[in-house]
Amino acid sequence: MINSAQWNGEYAPCGYSQYKHTSERYYIGLEDTDRVKRGFQALLRSFLENLQKNLSTSMLLNVAVNTTDVIEIENRHHKLTDLSSFFQYSSEQAALLADKIESCFEITKNESESYLRKWEEIRSSQPSISAEVKALIDEYLIEMQSFHTIFSEIIDDFLEYIAHELRSVRDIFIEYADILTDSYRRFKATNLCYNFYMDFLQQWSAIIFKCKTATDLNTAYDVYTISETTSRHVMKQLEFRMQRLYNCLASRDYRIRCQFLRNPERDFSKLFLKLDELQQYFDIKIKRGRVNSNRKRRSDFSEDHKSMELKLKIPLNRDYTSTAGNENKCIPIDFPYKYMSTNLKKCFDILLWEDK
Repeated sequence: MINSAQWNGEYAPCGYSQYKHTSERYYIGLEDTDRVKRGFQALLRSFLENLQKNLSTSMLLNVAVNTTDVIEIENRHHKLTDLSSFFQYSSEQAALLADKIESCFEITKNESESYLRKWEEIRSSQPSISAEVKALIDEYLIEMQSFHTIFSEIIDDFLEYIAHELRSVRDIFIEYADILTDSYRRFKATNLCYNFYMDFLQQWSAIIFKCKTATDLNTAYDVYTISETTSRHVMKQLEFRMQRLYNCLASRDYRIRCQFLRNPERDFSKLFLKLDELQQYFDIKIKRGRVNSNRKRRSDFSEDHKSMELKLKIPLNRDYTSTAGNENKCIPIDFPYKYMSTNLKKCFDILLWEDK
């Protein structure tokens, strides 16, 4: 039995008299990512509506760069080049958002790991703490390491899925923009040809746009939102546990302040449940069939590794399978020439597609 004298003020952790909260970098990263995500969503939101207004994408581009005066460009040449510019700009914003989310998730994992290091620092910087007290802290650290490992695995799974979807949007949009630019260089700019070509692009731009944004992209938004919400909750909970450890070691009454160290599994049970819910949400959203894998991984983690040293060396055994390369390309083979009417084909320099 550890008596209260072992937990008096002499065990107050060195360097923790002023508690360090979750870093400002973490919250700045979340806010920056949210800002880019909102901008990207606003850019895409009214595209189809404006497309129906005779390919008037200038409005979308002006909104994206926060221009207050929206200029309606009547010239058909400008309308067609604006369409290409929209897909070019959107592809760049999709890539930017993927990079921001990747950076944000890496910061999230680093923050979780930093709380582990802080616990280890407290333990190693207190030579006067008895072996029995250190053993309790070690057991708590094992549970904390288990949580961090599974949390990081899930974050990696979410990141792989979201980044894949956004970069797929980037690839399709930039390919379509290049096709538009290249095709227009061979276009015979007559009034009749403009009518044929604008009708064609209005139809196919909508098809290609919806192919990449109607379902998968919205799912990626949802997955990011739930991961962000869970991440904020996890950081608050780890922050609370860090402060509670400080209060525990600084307290003169161990029985009141430090009971949580005696049952770390119970103390982390709600956080592990949150990870289970997060994993099940992910399974349902993308139909991976990995429900309850968290609970199994946690059980394996606890049973196979009894010591702190082994816990800290365990490799990540991730079972995520990317679908990269398996999705519909959205842009058909031999597009656009093969899908043009006979009259529209006459509006282009046939040498452009002579090898089709």
